[in-house]
Amino acid sequence: MTFYIQQRRPLILLVIASILLVMVALNFLLPIDLGGGGGELAGKEMRIVNLEQRLARKGVLQQEFLELSRQLAGAETGLLNGRTPALAAVDLQNRLTELVTGTGAAMTSQRVLPSPRQNTTTPSPYVEIPVQIAASLTVRQLKDLLYGISASPVFMQIREAEVRVVKQEEGILLATLTVSGVMPMVEESREGAQ
Repeated sequence: MTFYIQQRRPLILLVIASILLVMVALNFLLPIDLGGGGGELAGKEMRIVNLEQRLARKGVLQQEFLELSRQLAGAETGLLNGRTPALAAVDLQNRLTELVTGTGAAMTSQRVLPSPRQNTTTPSPYVEIPVQIAASLTVRQLKDLLYGISASPVFMQIREAEVRVVKQEEGILLATLTVSGVMPMVEESREGAQ
């Protein structure tokens, strides 16, 4: 019995084709993983883990945001009252008048100074309101006034101070102070500043 490949060629091709057909049919019908699809499953698992981590981080970030919002609200209670810079300046003048008269000194003058220019590249959400006051007082009254400004529940900062002796024998001084307060910039103020 001699084996001739030439004669059996159609039979061999038919057997190979039928084996391939069975393999393709089994691949579609049965979910058999021969090692090629494992990477896809691992990728999906990694994506799920990544999304779970993001979700957990989102909760932490929301808690941090709420805490920072509370802290900001608490810090903004130290700002001047008023919807416009003019009303905030009146609030600052009233507070300074209370402090000066509380020490027993005499207020000689007060005026509102123009606000410093806003930085146009990075605008601040706050406006500085400067007020200049002049008062005739003693050294003790000046000390009490400076302490009152620094201990005020409203944020006030002394930008400039000039003290001159008026009556040396009586110990009377003339103090000129430039005091600044801060107010939140509301939308109308932002439009006017730009």
